Amino acid sequence: MSKISMRSITGNKLTRVYLERPARDNYVAIVLTVTIVIFSIFWLVFNIGSDSGTILYTQAMYGIAAFLGAFWAFRTAYMACYGPVRLERQHQLAWLLIGLALSTNLCGRILHLVMISQGYNTFPDFGDIFFNLFYPFASLAILLMPSSIRFRKRICLDILTATLSLLGAWWFFMIGPMLLSESANLHNSVDLLLAAVRLGYFFWDILLGLTAILFFLHQRRQTFSPALLLLGVALLLKIFGDLVFGYSTIFHVYHPGMLLVDPVRYASYLLMGLAGLYQYAGLARKQYTDLMNTLPNAGGNALTPMQSGIRQSFLERRIFGLLIHLPMTLLLVLTVCGEIVRHDLTSTGLVILTAVVGVLMTARYMLANYENEVLLLEREQRHHESEQLRHLMTQLTEILNEEHLRKRIVSMVIGELDFDAVMLLLLEDMQLTEHPEIQVYVAAKSSTERPNWGFQGENFLEQLAFSGKVHEIDWEDQLQVPPEIRLWCQEQNISTMVFVSLTYQGRVLGSLGVMRRSKAHLSRHDVSLLMKYAEQVTAVIEHAHLYNEAREHEKFSRAMATIATRLNAAVVEPAEIGLVICKEGANILHADYAFLYRASDGRHLKPLAAYMRDLDSPLPLEEWPVIHSYEYEAQALHALQPVLLHIPQEDLMQKQGIQYLTLPKTELSTRKSVKLTSARNTGAYSTLSLRVRLAQYYIQTVILAPIVSQSEPIGLLIFARSQPPGVTDKRPFTNADLPQTQDFVEQAAVPFINAQLYQDLQMAHQRLQELDQLKDQFMVTASHELRTPLTAVQGYIELLAQFDEQLPGEQRRDFLQKARRGCDELVVLLGNVMDASRLEIEAGIRPALLKRVSLQETVESIMMLIEPQVKQEQREVYIHIQPRLFAIADPPRLRQVLMNISVNALKYSRPQTPVAFSAYTMVDQDESFVVISISDKGKGIAPHDQIHLFQRFVRLESDVNSPVRGSGLGLYISRRLIEAMGGKIWIESKGIAGEGSTFHIRLPAAM
Repeated sequence: MSKISMRSITGNKLTRVYLERPARDNYVAIVLTVTIVIFSIFWLVFNIGSDSGTILYTQAMYGIAAFLGAFWAFRTAYMACYGPVRLERQHQLAWLLIGLALSTNLCGRILHLVMISQGYNTFPDFGDIFFNLFYPFASLAILLMPSSIRFRKRICLDILTATLSLLGAWWFFMIGPMLLSESANLHNSVDLLLAAVRLGYFFWDILLGLTAILFFLHQRRQTFSPALLLLGVALLLKIFGDLVFGYSTIFHVYHPGMLLVDPVRYASYLLMGLAGLYQYAGLARKQYTDLMNTLPNAGGNALTPMQSGIRQSFLERRIFGLLIHLPMTLLLVLTVCGEIVRHDLTSTGLVILTAVVGVLMTARYMLANYENEVLLLEREQRHHESEQLRHLMTQLTEILNEEHLRKRIVSMVIGELDFDAVMLLLLEDMQLTEHPEIQVYVAAKSSTERPNWGFQGENFLEQLAFSGKVHEIDWEDQLQVPPEIRLWCQEQNISTMVFVSLTYQGRVLGSLGVMRRSKAHLSRHDVSLLMKYAEQVTAVIEHAHLYNEAREHEKFSRAMATIATRLNAAVVEPAEIGLVICKEGANILHADYAFLYRASDGRHLKPLAAYMRDLDSPLPLEEWPVIHSYEYEAQALHALQPVLLHIPQEDLMQKQGIQYLTLPKTELSTRKSVKLTSARNTGAYSTLSLRVRLAQYYIQTVILAPIVSQSEPIGLLIFARSQPPGVTDKRPFTNADLPQTQDFVEQAAVPFINAQLYQDLQMAHQRLQELDQLKDQFMVTASHELRTPLTAVQGYIELLAQFDEQLPGEQRRDFLQKARRGCDELVVLLGNVMDASRLEIEAGIRPALLKRVSLQETVESIMMLIEPQVKQEQREVYIHIQPRLFAIADPPRLRQVLMNISVNALKYSRPQTPVAFSAYTMVDQDESFVVISISDKGKGIAPHDQIHLFQRFVRLESDVNSPVRGSGLGLYISRRLIEAMGGKIWIESKGIAGEGSTFHIRLPAAM
């Protein structure tokens, strides 16, 4: 059983506010209809206005009822053509014909009213000409109404044959005998015309009734049930009124104002027009509901089960056969009986009707043979199309790559199916986002290009892909169309397209749209072919998707096995396992770039590994910037789940004033032979943020995946895809990639954490070894440094004890001062040891002790302390400090550090050599710092000794046996204090005597 076919186009004016207007108009029309009918019954029952007034009222009310019904029918036809919901042309023509039928009735009533006003109240008159036109218009309109069968000429012949057969039975039993009884009054042609007009009304009523029965027999759309109920009641009332009018005129009992004739006809005219209003309102509500409920299963076609459909179709054919052949059989029997029993006007009329029916049946069978031949041709054509589709599907099933498959699908529509343009809409990530991504693939005969786009967010393409129905779309009437699609339609001169749904097992995958330039609308054959192609293509798309998913899972399992093998084979460094993680992750997720950042402290993320899949090689880490804590990428570290980041290309690049960096395609094809060197040509890239650096390589989407150990983030994996201009075979990352990324990160975290634990264990072991060395060095240093002042103190005290009475007072005081200086040196040495121990225990300075410090005042306070020694050694001191320069530091600790370095500069340089103090500001990666420098002209420090200079108990080999004593803790304490204040200390020296050394201290600047 075929479905009822009706196409509709929904415009942008279809809103909830608009739907209230038809409902309000329908309510007014019902009230008006009920008022006219009730008032007419009241008028006629009580005979208001006498007989002449009743006649005028009856004819006037006929005109009013016909006018209102015609107006409502024409309005329905207009809205079906130009309204928000546009129906197919056949439906528009049906309501136009109903409006014309009611209009002819209105014209007839006007003529009849004019003749009555002129004193000509006869039957028939010129108005009956228009009254008779009502029936063919109404019958044809009913046949054009959407139903489960197509309109065919054979159906018209069957209805006409059944009508004439029933008219013959009516003639035999009622009309013929009555005419014979009045044959004495049929004296001229006027009397014969009168009898023919009376007989014609019976004929038209039978024709209208059979047409209505046929229509309602094949009607299946529940959408029209209220409207069809009104239309069926209107037709019944019309037939009933005509039958009563015909019999009353035959028996000369009709008079204007009969309750069983006139009010019934008023109601029939009004209900015909009202049915159109209700039908359009029902369609508008259904279309609006379909647009709002854009669910994957909202557009599924509810098909009747095959067995039930065959049963119903068989029953319909039997009922229809009875309606046609039973009246014809009855006519033949009555004709034979008439010839045997009667030889009068009745039998003669039956013979004529039988002959006409015979001619119609001959024409009907000839037409049936022709239609059967056409059906055979259509069947052969469908068989050919089925073979063609089978051959096309065989080709498509061999394509496993989804991207190539989709492009091949649109190419086949242009090449093999011979459409002029095609558009394929596919839904992706339906379960993960409210508005899934729409992948669009287009092709046209007039162009060799096959572009494709991806759109996400609320737009018209999403509604179209989710609709699940057949739609004819006028692109010019749609507002939420992406500009790329609108521009392509304009370039290809495409105004309308027909879309069919791609549904697989009740789940909507998208839509497929086509158009032909040679036709304003696609034929039913084109739509049927497109639906068959779409049905088979949907299965191919879904199977290819499932196959690729299985391959992705297999690759994922292999990658996990690779990482596990590397882990079990040997213990590796974090950088090495990090590169393995980046490589395997880039292959699994089809990422062009993969980066692994490690959390070095609470403020920064530093790159540990970087990989580029096209080159299949690591990238230099110095090209990729450090991520600061205030950047979004660092904040994603605490999300504990992968996060999708969109990078705005043009706005970001224009704002930063940075050029794009790309590799030529010829270089990319050589893979391993190419290295990225473009970013090294300038040091400016080191100051760029990671987002800007990624945007330079046309990266639009990035996945940030934190690596977590015991609920604490320890690293950040970054996967990026590059989409240079002109590249269409890549798609950006979407939310659909996040679950697979999460699975990969959970597996990759295990070897990375183990490698990091192994590195920490190695560092702890190395630190224990260093502590052993430091202990030994401390014993040597302590024994040497403590023995010297202790020996001096012991010697002078023994001299005083032995020769106290013999020594002069001045020499005695000199011995005591030297012993005191030895004790002071011991105090300093022990104080440094205590400071170093306290720094290890307390781990630095509390943030509450940091404050805004003036560098000018701090350096001047140091100068006051070393001024006596400077004057004694005849040194020059140079101070270059920018005015109003402030740093964030702990003032006493900063003075202690500067004092240590200043004293070292004086101790390790010869007298009369200069010492310089300077301070200036610098900016590093958008942060402001203050740098304090202290320079001397001593013997300098060799570069290979500089790396150990700031460690505990370290003294240079050349200084151990020198007269300059020290504990080896001063610079270590200075480094720990500066680092606790968020700063850094380092030395610059070439190790050349006379050039000396420069110690730099960097601290956060204070505004």
